[in-house]
Amino acid sequence: MVNFTRSIASRVYEQSAEIKSYLTLREVNADLIEENASLRNTLLSSKIIRSSVFLEMVDTLYEQKYNFTTADVINATVSRQNNLLTLNKGAKHGIEPEMGVISSHGVVGVVSDVSGSFATVIPVINRSLRISARIKASEYFGSVVWEGTNYRYAQLNEIPHHVNISIGDTIVTSGFSAIFPEGITVGYISEAEVRGGNFYNIDIRLANDFKSLHNIMVVKNILKEEQETLEEESLP
Repeated sequence: MVNFTRSIASRVYEQSAEIKSYLTLREVNADLIEENASLRNTLLSSKIIRSSVFLEMVDTLYEQKYNFTTADVINATVSRQNNLLTLNKGAKHGIEPEMGVISSHGVVGVVSDVSGSFATVIPVINRSLRISARIKASEYFGSVVWEGTNYRYAQLNEIPHHVNISIGDTIVTSGFSAIFPEGITVGYISEAEVRGGNFYNIDIRLANDFKSLHNIMVVKNILKEEQETLEEESLP
């Protein structure tokens, strides 16, 4: 009986230790994502270079282009054709529709709607979302789409068949849209073949596992409105 009681107590202590370890890990992970956002706000990749030349002297000013705000995923679907995520921050935290969402691993999606305290996100695993991306090794770009089958895989379209690609090549954001900075990881090529026509069918393993996604960052392009206004005015 004494041995049995000790065995039960030992199991309780082990489970208690595991729970404490899990909660501590969540806190550490949240701290790391906050630190990551802070570092991204200071990196040159989040800034735009303004330069002027006068008498062969260059005066360069790094102007902030992107701002990063941390948030948590509090609800998510992964088994539907049009999946959604819910964040625990909204308009009163500076979150707006059409802001990009990333994690420490890579691209998550785009903010769709906001309330005062919450925001919904259209993730990569939503058939309505297209993301401009390129193969990091070759610079060729196309569109990442999700066909609605496996939540861990998406497809990269519009890559010509003459491009040299390798399994494992990294797919990153192209920087062509006003939503994501250039060079954010989307995923990695897992399969590629030409099935008629002049383009590859490319499967990519997504950088994020949406079933375990929790800490994210919302990306604000401070110059987005200015860029889009100019592009609209320039259209014929």
